[in-house]
Amino acid sequence: MKYCIRAIIWLAVLSASLTTSLLIADEPITCDHLTNQTTCNYFGVAQLRLTPFVVGDEFAVAFLGEFGPKSCRVNGTAGAIYDGHQIKFGAEYLGQKLGYNFITGKARRWVDQYAVGGRYQYVFDCQWIRSLYVDASSAYAGNQRLSTLTCSDQPALTVARRLAGSRYFDAEVGFDIIPWDCGLFSLGLGYNNLRYDKELDCGDRSLKGVSGSVAFSQRFSENLGLNIDAQFKRAYNFAEVLLDWQCDSSYGILSLGLFGGYVWGKTDLPSSTTFGVEVGFVFGPHRNNCGPTDMCCPTSCSSTCQDLIAWVSKPGVYIPTVLVTAEELVTTNCNPVTIVSQIPNHTSNLKTQTIDVTSFFTGDPPISYSLTSVITIVSPNAGPWHVTIDPQTGIITASVPPSTTNTPQVQITVTASNSCSSQSQTFLVTFQNS
Repeated sequence: MKYCIRAIIWLAVLSASLTTSLLIADEPITCDHLTNQTTCNYFGVAQLRLTPFVVGDEFAVAFLGEFGPKSCRVNGTAGAIYDGHQIKFGAEYLGQKLGYNFITGKARRWVDQYAVGGRYQYVFDCQWIRSLYVDASSAYAGNQRLSTLTCSDQPALTVARRLAGSRYFDAEVGFDIIPWDCGLFSLGLGYNNLRYDKELDCGDRSLKGVSGSVAFSQRFSENLGLNIDAQFKRAYNFAEVLLDWQCDSSYGILSLGLFGGYVWGKTDLPSSTTFGVEVGFVFGPHRNNCGPTDMCCPTSCSSTCQDLIAWVSKPGVYIPTVLVTAEELVTTNCNPVTIVSQIPNHTSNLKTQTIDVTSFFTGDPPISYSLTSVITIVSPNAGPWHVTIDPQTGIITASVPPSTTNTPQVQITVTASNSCSSQSQTFLVTFQNS
């Protein structure tokens, strides 16, 4: 199913993607980019929620779909309630096209994740403390090996790139309270463990620790409601706001909503923004047939029908982002600079000497040359020295004033370097009096 869904999405953006690929195909690859986490991931999606009843008033299944050019989620939940006990199980597939930063630049790739989870909840009979719950979820995201690139600005450097998948586990306990009419407040405390499947990067592979969640919902009227959800995990933080409008029809309950969410990625996990519209439909029950209501919402002593709708409408598992991070390994592939032979001492009766040192060194180009030191050994009234070197050609020019009549001598140290090593040699230059 995921490939069929993704094929539809890819076909919708194929033309733009091909055009972009052609435009950037010939651009040089420079290795001067930042490698911190990416933040410019925006997902405009449309959500569809369907909650049909299957067996009586005690069991239901729900479907949640999110579809957009860069995001695809398919989520299913099955739940049951009986005499205050509520239980549900869920599974989901999430695919996102995320941007990952390497020193060679940003790479956008589709990444996939599969998750399962469940929750048990006990509902008290018309109490201020509405319920106590415990839940657990697990997720798996696969790896991707990207092409190895060579830096155009540093040809000796190659960059091996990889997207490291992960295995994730999360468990939480919490409670729901009804602070006032039509309001519901939830607070949870848990533990989560995320382990990246890294091969190239020797950094942190495991992120684990205490987590928490806070949720609040408020019905302003029988039709209008607000939901706020926040999660604080070891690998990310997440916040989402949903404003929804509900109405009854002869076939069920229709809901329309606007939502927006943000994921704060930690330790190089990409951050992302999700926004869009939500359409939901509960098949079968009319709210007037679900039990007692007041002006704005069901009472705290809601019926089994109302509890079941609320229970299965929230997924049994929901992870807001694909837990995949980037890793890279930069290697140097070049022959180091080595000494072919010792530079001999030079003696000449010329006042200006030129010495080519390139034949005394070898190694992968480009090789640059520099003067490490120039030390006067003998300079009886020789006047000012002039010693220079051309860093590209390796030609040294040494001179003394034409009026010099003695025999000055200078010690020169020259260094040859390329992108992976350097070597130095020292020799003497003597200006013999003619």
